[in-house]
Amino acid sequence: MKIGRKQSVCAFAAALIVAGVTAADAAWVVTEVPQQLGWSGDTALYGINDNGVACGVGNYVSEVSSVAIITDGTAVTELPYLHPAPSTYPFAWASAISSNGLVAGRSHSAKGVDRAVIWDGPAITLIPHPADANTNNDMRAYGLNGAGVAVGYYSSTTTGQPAAFYYDGTTHSLVAALQAIGLGLNGMQSYADDVNSSGLICGEARDISGEYNFFTYDITSGTATNLGRSFNWDGSHAAAINDAGDVIGRGRSDFTSPIHALLHDGAFNIIDDTITPSQWALDITNAGRVVGRAGTMSTGGEWAWYSDGPGSGSMIRVDLPGWDRLAFRGVSAGNVMTGSGRTVASPDDDRGCIVSPPPGDENHNGAVDLDDHAQFVACISGPKEAPGFVAPSQACLEAFDLTPSAESYTVEEIPFLPGWNGDAEAIDINSSGVVCGNGNYVSNTSSTPFRYNGLTVTELDILPDADVPIAIARAINASGVVCGDSHEADADSRAVYWENTTVNALPYPADMDTTSDFRAYDISDTNVIVGYYYNTNGVGNRKTAFYYDGAMHSLGDTIRNAGLTGGYQAASGIDNGIISGSADDAFGTQNAWTYDIGADILTVIGTITPFKNCSAVDINESGQTIGRSQNASSRYRATTYDGTWHFVDDSLDRTQYGMGINDGGRMVGYNYLGGGIYEGWYSNGPGDGSIVLLDAPGWASVLPRSINNGNVIVGYGETSGGDDRGCIFTPVSGDGDIDLDDFAVFQQIFEGS
Repeated sequence: MKIGRKQSVCAFAAALIVAGVTAADAAWVVTEVPQQLGWSGDTALYGINDNGVACGVGNYVSEVSSVAIITDGTAVTELPYLHPAPSTYPFAWASAISSNGLVAGRSHSAKGVDRAVIWDGPAITLIPHPADANTNNDMRAYGLNGAGVAVGYYSSTTTGQPAAFYYDGTTHSLVAALQAIGLGLNGMQSYADDVNSSGLICGEARDISGEYNFFTYDITSGTATNLGRSFNWDGSHAAAINDAGDVIGRGRSDFTSPIHALLHDGAFNIIDDTITPSQWALDITNAGRVVGRAGTMSTGGEWAWYSDGPGSGSMIRVDLPGWDRLAFRGVSAGNVMTGSGRTVASPDDDRGCIVSPPPGDENHNGAVDLDDHAQFVACISGPKEAPGFVAPSQACLEAFDLTPSAESYTVEEIPFLPGWNGDAEAIDINSSGVVCGNGNYVSNTSSTPFRYNGLTVTELDILPDADVPIAIARAINASGVVCGDSHEADADSRAVYWENTTVNALPYPADMDTTSDFRAYDISDTNVIVGYYYNTNGVGNRKTAFYYDGAMHSLGDTIRNAGLTGGYQAASGIDNGIISGSADDAFGTQNAWTYDIGADILTVIGTITPFKNCSAVDINESGQTIGRSQNASSRYRATTYDGTWHFVDDSLDRTQYGMGINDGGRMVGYNYLGGGIYEGWYSNGPGDGSIVLLDAPGWASVLPRSINNGNVIVGYGETSGGDDRGCIFTPVSGDGDIDLDDFAVFQQIFEGS
């Protein structure tokens, strides 16, 4: 299945189904790839995987610059160059992306020629030349499958022309295999365009008459097959292959005839012979949906299409409001399409876009219409509020993908800056997706706080009189203000906050022992900071909770007056004016508490298990907390309090730590497996079986620390390099969100239809 292309290079518009709209109002959901700071010129997307992550190019200015990118439509990640300063100009181009996030494409070498490469996150791998390559000429990768097999072309000294290759850890030329079936002979070109999941490659190669033929090559058997050509002028050019072995491409009969989009499924078919402008088929799904472009770019008449054909009238033109010169170049299994066009806001430059079917569009034709309604009523009889409502069978729900399923996430490693050593970690994320964390971490030696906006890592200052260059960022609010602590001259920590990069020390509480630590753990969107300090009251030092709202407030007496008289207190979270924290009672058992700043009321919410330690680490706007507690066997479990205590998931027999909760109630944390190994999770619980483990290929350990209201998770873990690195988990939406609640809306939309 095609997941990227070799062709050269949407204001956000989304129409959701709401009561009272007509069927035509539910249109394609279009997301324009956001331009990044410093970019100019064109942006385009070429491939998309089934997790909704697309690849392409940004900052494209001919003969000046081009950067390879991946994006989910919200965050954009620039991929590294093979050589950042070649003899020509910085150039990289991403053509294809696999289901597990590998990316194939090309980047300029030091001497300024294209080299085929594969990106795995921030790591770039150079694909070696075949033995007969002319190393002074271009080598490009166009296609990629989930096993990491890449295909493309290089310049062959055997044929004196471009020649097809594949790479599976070793680079293999297809010259001999194609010449054995009369293709790609000396002086004749061949190109490999795509590879499916079973290792079947498609491409095109010239025959003895000089015309292009479709071919396939089976990596397992080592055999090539000539599929022939549909036309005798310029032959047939392949573009993509799916897991059924169907190949799509283009061809035409003579110079004056239009180019036709082609499908070979055992025989050649013109996808739609009623279309008179030239057409290019560029990608195909395993279900047989084909996407492409038609018309003439030079006259501004280019338009995008999809087809479930072939057959007359099967090619459906897609017009998007505010878009012109639109082309589709990639399509996922969920019929999410990628491409590029020009918008009203950028009439002179291409912009990449992701185009998704609207919610409720069961046949993925860009509209919620009577065909979709028919599929629903085949499952469900009567409006859900009426006495005659009949719930659908499980088989029916599964047939139309209506059952909610576990949400999948993509994982991104946060860039590691030059000069940093040791570990890096992401600690918190705000509503805009901006992350705070710490890099260059070497225990007792260094730690550099940072802010990361999805593009740039910005280091934050430390206190100027610090004994060692150590500061810790612990939380970030909606305005991007970060709180944490920084070393002072006496080697103790001082609570601080950062606006931009400037560090600001909090004032000492009146009863603080200034020779001890003073730390800030969370900050609200109204800039209220919470944490703890050590006081000088009583016998020995006592850890004491505080909040700071422009003035310093100790919660020590308030907490002790509520009966928590042990020597430990700490405030750990704040949301909507409610602080969460923990404190010891007279018996040394840790109890959770909340404090309402406006009402000046402290509530001891206690413990889930009598005489067992219990903490509240984070809190959301409704006052629900997340933390950890000991169960009856003294095993730590993640716990949440929403007026009643719950174990998040007591059926999962792991040592669990609950770390973050968002306003929707989604919780995150991690489990300790022993041997320094941690596994991350999220839960929409509580309830046994509610914890869903996060899949993070290539990570030995993952420790989620926070989650924002968009369900984006941040944390850190151990990669194959052995050091901790910060990471961001971004949710990937699927079709599993259409459920019985949507049926009531369908009834209102189609009342009387």
